[in-house]
Amino acid sequence: MNEIEKQGAMVDIANLNQRYARAADTADGYAFCRCFTEDGVFERFGTEIRGRQALSNLQKHNPEIKRRHFISNALVEFGDGGQVKGQGYLMVVTLDVKTGEQKQPVCVDYHDLYRKTRDGWVIARREVNLAF
Repeated sequence: MNEIEKQGAMVDIANLNQRYARAADTADGYAFCRCFTEDGVFERFGTEIRGRQALSNLQKHNPEIKRRHFISNALVEFGDGGQVKGQGYLMVVTLDVKTGEQKQPVCVDYHDLYRKTRDGWVIARREVNLAF
C-alpha cells in the first residue's frame, strides 16, 4: 500500500469508527453489525461475540437510556502482508432519562484488526478492555 492509499485508508477507518459509535449510541443493530466483516468478532471484557447476526442482536433500543461513545487517540498501523491494525481509547457516557441519573463514564482501550472489503473498510476484530 502506497502513502496515498494509506492516507485514504486512515480517513475511511476514522469514518468507520464514527459510524460504529453512532450505531451504538442509537442502538441501530443493522448499522452496528455492518461496521464488521460477516464473521467479525467483538470481544468485550473477555466475552466474544461473532458474526453479524449476533453483533446486531447486541443493540437493544431502550428509550429510557441515552448513550454517547467518544473515540479518541486512534492509531492506525499498516503491517506486513497488508494487515491493518488500530488501537485507541473509547469513553461511554450513559444517562437514564427516566431518573435523570448520569452514570459514571466508562473508559476502555480498544484493539482492532481492519479489513478492506468490496463495501469498504470494516472491523474484522475489535477487543475492548476496561481501562477504568
